[in-house]
Amino acid sequence: LTRNFKENTALTIAELIRLGADTSLVLNNFIISDFDSDRIRQRNINDLTDQTMYKVCENYKFAVTFNKADCYKLYTNEELAQTADGLLKYDFDAIFVIGYTDLKSLGYGHNDVVSIKGRSRGIYDIHNILNQLGGGGTIWSGACEIDNIDITKIVDVLFKILMISTSNELG
Repeated sequence: LTRNFKENTALTIAELIRLGADTSLVLNNFIISDFDSDRIRQRNINDLTDQTMYKVCENYKFAVTFNKADCYKLYTNEELAQTADGLLKYDFDAIFVIGYTDLKSLGYGHNDVVSIKGRSRGIYDIHNILNQLGGGGTIWSGACEIDNIDITKIVDVLFKILMISTSNELG
């Protein structure tokens, strides 16, 4: 299984098949991707991962990534989240992936809002950070969306929040 989903998704797949659902239909809806669109998604994830920058503050290592070459490129929420999930395999205490996403297509009424996906190994509370930007989540994972703002400004604000939060935790 190559998609990022939780245990309950796997249990749902198993239960659907157990109850007699068409196995190929279930697999097509939950697992199998279109090759061309999957390659585009993977290229976007790789591009974001390759542009990761990080800072160390008081022994915490923070990673932030966005498309520096094309700040206004649109990403899907899945691409941003999977980039953040993928960066967890590296030695970062907190990870933030930032990109424009077209939430209007999801029915939210916004167009080209900046989305931030945050991840942590549990050492650093993602909810506390993203809550300051209008989002939320848990200690391990969170998100927020911000209208009409330049991504580079978000990066600056995010690093300031991270530095202040680190000082508060240590002080």
